Amino acid sequence: MIRITVCSKCASSNDKVRKTLKKLKKEHGDRVGIVEKPCLDACKRDPAVRVGKKLLAPAKRKKLRRAVEKRLDRQM
Repeated sequence: MIRITVCSKCASSNDKVRKTLKKLKKEHGDRVGIVEKPCLDACKRDPAVRVGKKLLAPAKRKKLRRAVEKRLDRQM
């Protein structure tokens, strides 16, 4: 499973990031776990999302999707 950590103060309030995370969860089910943390120490570059250990800040939809799919490919 890939762990996606979302900054609850900035990324979860971003509609585009929230919608992308919802789509990724729907597409990949149990292979993707989404956890909210109060801070990822990237406030100046929000929205911040961590895919595994890789920090995406600012997290753009395409960049987020690519990072998740790349990690999923490595697990196969």
